[in-house]
Amino acid sequence: MPFAIHLLLHWDWIQRSFSRLLANITARERFNIIWDYLLYIMMLLVFVSGFLVSVALLPALDISLNIQDFWSKIHHDSATFIMPMLGVHLALNLGWILKLTKRMFAKEAK
Repeated sequence: MPFAIHLLLHWDWIQRSFSRLLANITARERFNIIWDYLLYIMMLLVFVSGFLVSVALLPALDISLNIQDFWSKIHHDSATFIMPMLGVHLALNLGWILKLTKRMFAKEAK
């Protein structure tokens, strides 16, 4: 759920980012955009493989599916790999996060 909320809150950035990727931008900005897209693809892989290996969700929906070792391994590996990817994402955007947090607390103090 936090992933979906994050995407909805930053939908305008998502729409602009692809055209910015083709524009004349710094290497850091280009890396950040590419990293964000890779993180998005990895998150989708975690979600889809998680649904395919779920022993609770699909049976609750009356869907019978034979869980394959391939999807279990994909889910485990992608879920493990996404944690450091998320750390890099947060580090790349730390300045923006801090600036926004300061602005939010400044509004509350008024």
